[in-house]
Amino acid sequence: MSVIDTIATDDAVRSLPILDLSRFDAGGAERDAFLADLRAAVGDVGFIYLSGHGIPEALTQEAWTQARQFFALPQAEKSAIDMVNSPHFRGYAQAGAELTRGRPDCANNWTSAVNATPAH
Repeated sequence: MSVIDTIATDDAVRSLPILDLSRFDAGGAERDAFLADLRAAVGDVGFIYLSGHGIPEALTQEAWTQARQFFALPQAEKSAIDMVNSPHFRGYAQAGAELTRGRPDCANNWTSAVNATPAH
């Protein structure tokens, strides 16, 4: 596991873990090590930067472009699709609107999901 930058929090200073998904695909001991690193990163830091996923760079950049455009919208437009109005807890959440460990978090986020049909 490698790290990006340092993140300051109220509790500690931590680094953003970078996990390479190709380690999972390698199988065996490498897969086990990846899963241990993932478990530690999610449990300690709470999120990761995932590399080695095979998503083309052009698609990644387009996703960033779309995200920037969405978050640049006026607050009223983002709030119109607030996740508290969704029965499936999908949509927009303004920074400070959610609690993490009893404290308002700093996440200004969009939550979505894909309903997939299980393979037979």
